[in-house]
Amino acid sequence: MRYYIKLFWTFIKMNIKSQMAYKKSFFLQVFGMIINDFAFLVLWILLFDNFKSSFSSKGIDFNNIVLVWAIAATSFGFVHALFGGFRTLPTTIIGGKLDNFLLYPSNTIFLSGISYSDVSAWGDIIYGYIIFLVFIPFNPLSLFLFTYFSILGAVFFGSVLIILSSLTFFIGSSEQIKETLFNAILSFATYPEKFFVGPIKLILFTFVPVGLGIYIPVRIITNFNIILFTISTVIILLFLLFSVFIFNRGLKKYESSSLIILS
Repeated sequence: MRYYIKLFWTFIKMNIKSQMAYKKSFFLQVFGMIINDFAFLVLWILLFDNFKSSFSSKGIDFNNIVLVWAIAATSFGFVHALFGGFRTLPTTIIGGKLDNFLLYPSNTIFLSGISYSDVSAWGDIIYGYIIFLVFIPFNPLSLFLFTYFSILGAVFFGSVLIILSSLTFFIGSSEQIKETLFNAILSFATYPEKFFVGPIKLILFTFVPVGLGIYIPVRIITNFNIILFTISTVIILLFLLFSVFIFNRGLKKYESSSLIILS
């Protein structure tokens, strides 16, 4: 474990140093993402002001919407800033670049994830914390829970990316499928839970556990419940183990292209 923590920290520093080589570009991308995210917040403000009675009839208040967005944005930011390689995994596999990670005495999926960082994702993290601190009543417990569930949400998003990317082992390039399904899941993760009812809500708590990664954390932060806290944590971690299992099964089918690029 100590080895992987050290390796993780080393890659974080390397990625940041690489990104900071062009400081103006780095800050422009981060700032641009913050502005982009705030545009969605403005849209929700306008919608809530114009349809306040409709939202109220469903039991949705504005802080609930903000909290959903804060967790989703921060979780998305964490996984893309720290494990950005998961997003490009299909092209890594199909291009034979996975050979590089197989050479090292480290977990292949872990190494492929930390090998790349999306600069703009730091803007998502900053944005998430800004709107949380501005709109949500502050106390140490709520801040801890927000950070905890943002990390857990990152685990959820990362697991989804691993599973969808692993399809490449079985069907060839899954880049388009991965992008389509991941963006669909991300869309569900940015709407309040009470928007969904019936079969769709059941799916979001079972086959595609957006509810466990986003909706239940919102409930826990607003009204702490140790049972829900435990259930959400355990199931998301099991989901991660399942994604690693799928990847390892697919890895047995991987055909090396003998492409070795030392970097």
